[in-house]
Amino acid sequence: MTLTSHRRQSASVGGPSKGIDEHSLCYLYTVQSKSSSDRVSEFSAVTLLDDRQIDSYSSTDGVRTPKQDWMKEMKESEWTAGADKLKYDGQHLNKILDIQMKAFRHDESDGHTLQWRVGCEVQKHSGGSLSVLNCTNEYGYDGQNLISYNWTSRRWSASVSQAKALEEEWNAGPVDQRCEECVHRMKTYLKYSTTETKLTPPDVHVFVKKPVTDSTKLTLTCLATGFYPKDVKMSVRKFTTSLPEHLLRSSGVRPNDDGTYQLRKSVEIQEDETADYNCYMNHSSITEPVIKQWERSHSQGGLGLAVGGAVAGVILTVLVGVVIFILKKKLKAVISEPKNLKVVETTSTSFEVQWERPPGKIDRYIVMVSQSQTNGSGGLSQQIEVLSGKNSALINRLEPGCLYIITVVAERDTKQSPAATVEATTTGCSDTDSGRRISGSNSDDSSHPGSRSCGLPCGNVENVGETMSMLQRTFSDPDRRTNDPLPE
Repeated sequence: MTLTSHRRQSASVGGPSKGIDEHSLCYLYTVQSKSSSDRVSEFSAVTLLDDRQIDSYSSTDGVRTPKQDWMKEMKESEWTAGADKLKYDGQHLNKILDIQMKAFRHDESDGHTLQWRVGCEVQKHSGGSLSVLNCTNEYGYDGQNLISYNWTSRRWSASVSQAKALEEEWNAGPVDQRCEECVHRMKTYLKYSTTETKLTPPDVHVFVKKPVTDSTKLTLTCLATGFYPKDVKMSVRKFTTSLPEHLLRSSGVRPNDDGTYQLRKSVEIQEDETADYNCYMNHSSITEPVIKQWERSHSQGGLGLAVGGAVAGVILTVLVGVVIFILKKKLKAVISEPKNLKVVETTSTSFEVQWERPPGKIDRYIVMVSQSQTNGSGGLSQQIEVLSGKNSALINRLEPGCLYIITVVAERDTKQSPAATVEATTTGCSDTDSGRRISGSNSDDSSHPGSRSCGLPCGNVENVGETMSMLQRTFSDPDRRTNDPLPE
């Protein structure tokens, strides 16, 4: 099968899709060396379709596990072929790891990691045909760029001298066909997953909070949640003019637990600001943009007291009444934190957490997960919004063998409860692992033996070494930049 590569273009946002939509398929592989006598390395794999995890595989049990209900409808032959591919790729990666450890002159008793990502992005036309937008095939060793394939020149290019032997061998061999294989498997998956990719419109909110650092300012936030697909346009506007992005803090597009997405953008304004602000939101699921106006509450702008000619006793009585009213309102507005937060299931790439619902009205829960900075990983984060009727969340796309801090807060209107927090470690690394980070740094940390930053993103990234450890990654920006930090 001959594929024609087209220049990548951003998906259109807003209005009808005109018979064309985009899809992506990505395989993320990790193999970790072991100091065992049989020299069998530990291998794990995750498959993402349209940025959603659809399966996982680990050499520990040799089982391919579906992560989407529609996968259970696949033919047995199709499911088996996919499982066989993952097993074969694990054997391939094991051989490459052995070659590279020798090329780097690394001792077999040391812990080392080889990571591989291969994927494709296509446009699907109304007639069912696919046009290839981009293909990815690249390797990293201990968090550094190793070797990658250029789909335009059809040539391999080594990033370090230790991979030159691979470059020469692979360029002298047959043309790489993994892009064609990726597109073929994507066609199979798209036959079954059509019900999972329906357009879902965003729910847009605008609210303000007083920052702790400056009592004279307010943080105005635009929140859009529950939308699919994830390509979206959001602006914070002042007098109908969009504020420049460098003035905003963005969470980046992040996944919800139900497969939809959310996005927050915030800006600091003066507490006595008189300008009109709104949130402008456009998405392929809606025909007209959503414009959400910020409505000031009566309490904003201060409390004016007309004292001319008033009796001091009357003023005092009014003030006492106001203070009592405000105190009662604040006491009523207090939200208790979720109780008994615990991790009920752990895999190499996911946690399932549960908690008890706090008393009173709850609009939503916010689940935040970040790598513990005790292992020097840099605290990679993701945030999930959970509907008020649920008391659990599945956190996917984590990195094997890493220590995470999981925090859950309850929200009502613009108010937030105290946080409930628990720590947990994903499975996937051996007990003898030295704990070296796989994030482009060569420094060691033995405070959490066996913890690694092992994930690998998919997408059009220029430097694999800088992002190799970021398994949880959204692709909200056309240039595939990593997400900005979550707003405080």
